[in-house]
Amino acid sequence: MSIPLGASIGAVFVPEQGRDYEELFRLCDKALYVIKNNGKHGYSLYKGTDPEDDIPSDINLAMLTTILEERNIPQNAMWMGKEAFGNVYRYMVRYMDRYHGTAYKMLFTAKFIPKDITETEKEKIMISIRSLLQETLRNSDIMMQIGNNHFFLMLPEINEYNVSRVTERVMSAWKKNSYSSLVDLTVETESMDHKRDKVREE
Repeated sequence: MSIPLGASIGAVFVPEQGRDYEELFRLCDKALYVIKNNGKHGYSLYKGTDPEDDIPSDINLAMLTTILEERNIPQNAMWMGKEAFGNVYRYMVRYMDRYHGTAYKMLFTAKFIPKDITETEKEKIMISIRSLLQETLRNSDIMMQIGNNHFFLMLPEINEYNVSRVTERVMSAWKKNSYSSLVDLTVETESMDHKRDKVREE
């Protein structure tokens, strides 16, 4: 059986256009948009132009929907940069206040046990924790890294019982990790239902 295959590629120059992974990924995605909108099966280098310059003036809803649906979404927790995460977080707070939704926030903190761990080793450990969290959580959850040893997560449409199960699942997976003897991983959880929290306080 013969199956025709093709590829569409978006690329950026490093370090000329930055070093931050999330930002570089975003720029590559913009370059990829150009190829997908012009017949596919090619490559595009990000030119450093305003994102609006890459969007054709005659775009319609069907074209935009096709482009968005073609982009692969990983089947695990969504990783976001601080700015994007902050926007989604504020949106969720407004949504919950209006529609009485449920969500929890979690903060995982990695405390390095040996004092002689190198910065390179710490970076590898944090990458390992990030991968573990992404693979363990749902694809509707979002997360970001804060500083060198914290991960902040938001879990929409979840109750207290299931948050406990998520915590147990993460901690159980972490105990099997090869780095677990070097790091004390702790977690804090809190409901994002501000009105309910206020009632409890009173």
